[in-house]
Amino acid sequence: MILNSLMFQTEYWSLWLILGFLLLVLEVIKPTFIMTTFGCAAFIAALTGVVSAPLWLQLITFLCSSFVGVTIVRPYLFKAEDRYIENLHPDQTTHK
Repeated sequence: MILNSLMFQTEYWSLWLILGFLLLVLEVIKPTFIMTTFGCAAFIAALTGVVSAPLWLQLITFLCSSFVGVTIVRPYLFKAEDRYIENLHPDQTTHK
């Protein structure tokens, strides 16, 4: 009986954490930086859930964080990766 009542009292922030970790694991399998941005956005949404924000605010936080990650952070990470590869192999062209 106690187990059933605990199962239905799961806070949304714990689900955001699980989603974030799953997305980071997927990023290891296929490194494109897209899952990293969504994983970080899920962690940010989890932080809003920890402070007892309503679900709609958690979703908006996730969507806004994802948008910022994909449009601003991800291109910067690709440029940083290109500079790193150029420094390792200055005689070769970039991989793009």
